[in-house]
Amino acid sequence: MLMLATLVGCNSTPYRDDYARHVNTMKKAPMEASAFRMIFSDGDQVDLRALYDNDTTMGNSNVLYQGAPGAAGLIALVAQIGVHSSIVSSQREERLATLQDSANSQIQPLLNIVGNIQLSQLLAPEHKPWLAPSLSSDMDTLYVKPIFFSNTDMTQLSVKVVAWIPDPNGSKKHPDKYKNLIHVVNAPLSDEQRTSLINGDQVLLQQMLAKLLGTAMNITYGATTGKFAGVKGTMKTYKMPNAGKNKVFRASHIADTCEHTVVRNLRQWLIAIPKAQQAGNLANQGTDTSNSENSVNAQSISTEGQCTAGV
Repeated sequence: MLMLATLVGCNSTPYRDDYARHVNTMKKAPMEASAFRMIFSDGDQVDLRALYDNDTTMGNSNVLYQGAPGAAGLIALVAQIGVHSSIVSSQREERLATLQDSANSQIQPLLNIVGNIQLSQLLAPEHKPWLAPSLSSDMDTLYVKPIFFSNTDMTQLSVKVVAWIPDPNGSKKHPDKYKNLIHVVNAPLSDEQRTSLINGDQVLLQQMLAKLLGTAMNITYGATTGKFAGVKGTMKTYKMPNAGKNKVFRASHIADTCEHTVVRNLRQWLIAIPKAQQAGNLANQGTDTSNSENSVNAQSISTEGQCTAGV
């Protein structure tokens, strides 16, 4: 049992950084609009990953536990159960890591051309003043971690931005005074766009990632400066593509961009759904969920100053 316990956790582990539990201990907008500053938490390199089905279901692993009578036997039994649980957990982690590696291999043409792209290159001109050159002790700085995704067919791109403000008086269990996740999904790529990316069109990929990041940054700015605080939308049912499947979730409509409808789900995450494919969204009683009348004071978010078609 000691040998097994030692071996548990020696294998590679999957990413766990594209998830955030909503936190706001200040009970108000965490940042002033005039003092909004942010910093990329993990440096300037673009992080692009493949989406995959993270079903962690494992096959049956029946085990016959053995133990002698008495207290010593009970201790041995508990130890066996603990080691078996650790082994099963390790197997799940290893399976997820393998699935991620396998999925990444299917988007290798994109990974081949993303290496020279930096996050600062993707920022829109109006967003560059937000980027703090370094952390300052006299103001709160928003840490942002953008993670870009492609489905394995390379037909749709998205970004998740984890945003947080550390609490200097926080604990290990509660280290942040604000944290949330912003998720932006772009409309499906055309056949011509997909072919160009597979053929190594780095300029096109950079333009697409810049548009995703620009939308995500506008939403992040609105969320942290209180722009959506008074918006109380009606809960509806939405769906959007995720790793080859349609993910269905409950959310309320809070804002619009030129190309997206922004909703707040039950976790308080902000999700931007592309209007180009909203015809497939589900809604209560057949109501169109993209209708801004379903929200009270739904906001409009400007992206690059105007609506533009394509990239």
